[in-house]
Amino acid sequence: INIKYEQNSEANIIIKFEGNGFNYSAIELQAEEYSKGKITIANLLESTANTNIFAISNNIADNSEISHIIVDFGGENKISNYYSELNGYRAKNSLKTVYLGQDNNRLDLNYHIKHIAEKTNSEIEVQGAIDGSSKKSFKGTIDFLKGSKESKGTESENCVLLSDKAKSISLPMLLCHEDDVNGEHGVSSGKIDPKKLFYIMTKGISYEDARKLIIKANFNNIINEIPDEELQTKIIEIIEKI
Repeated sequence: INIKYEQNSEANIIIKFEGNGFNYSAIELQAEEYSKGKITIANLLESTANTNIFAISNNIADNSEISHIIVDFGGENKISNYYSELNGYRAKNSLKTVYLGQDNNRLDLNYHIKHIAEKTNSEIEVQGAIDGSSKKSFKGTIDFLKGSKESKGTESENCVLLSDKAKSISLPMLLCHEDDVNGEHGVSSGKIDPKKLFYIMTKGISYEDARKLIIKANFNNIINEIPDEELQTKIIEIIEKI
């Protein structure tokens, strides 16, 4: 899939993967000067026996702003590679992801954003939950190259472990070849706070529903940014079934 934002253009794009099949998709995006775009990619494959693989590559020019929202729910194996170059002055790029792992799912998330020009801005935000014997690996890299003065990049990941057998590995990295930049990263992983669960259950909510409520609360900020209410509803319905 090739996406090109012409100079001064603006568009929202939604890509959905559904049904019972193997998916491999490569998406290349070119954003010319003063363009703005939001791309939502939703992996909603039904069968847990399937594999979902996608690779995303971005080239972002002066004063352009590109944001991606990734919903990674379907398939037994989920592999995503995201690579972005902020080549233009004041170029901006944000990536926000929600993921679910169940049964014996394997999730591999590799994100890499390069700050090349001055005063560029990037954000990586990841929210996930894994259950059963799922295993998740997240590697997020923000790379400030020489010449990217006064640039800023942040990355964060939060993974909720819903079972004792679920395993989470996270490796956030900041690479810096320039002095005058601002980079931040943070990772959290663990089970739901028992006190929080207990408090919700005192309101007459069951244990299972309390877990789902907490997961939805973690995911909501990202889901609400999807510019399609029907898709938002479908995503919430999938969370309700876990």
